[in-house]
Amino acid sequence: MLDDLIRPCEVDRLYCWPAGRAQRLARRGKLPHYVLPNSEIRFRYAEVAALVTPAGPLPPNSVITGDLAETQPPGAGGRP
Repeated sequence: MLDDLIRPCEVDRLYCWPAGRAQRLARRGKLPHYVLPNSEIRFRYAEVAALVTPAGPLPPNSVITGDLAETQPPGAGGRP
């Protein structure tokens, strides 16, 4: 189950938001989220993606891992 959940900082990075925006939106009830027993917030990518449109294209050297884009240094196996 935890593999399906992403952290607020990952949502911020994916949508090019300032740090903390996803967490603030969740606390205000504007993004669907889950609160773990230790009070940390997590999101399901599909639920967030259904509500939010990406800001633009992925950064250079990005690869798609599951449903989340991650930036890798050149030569680390990303897209050419």
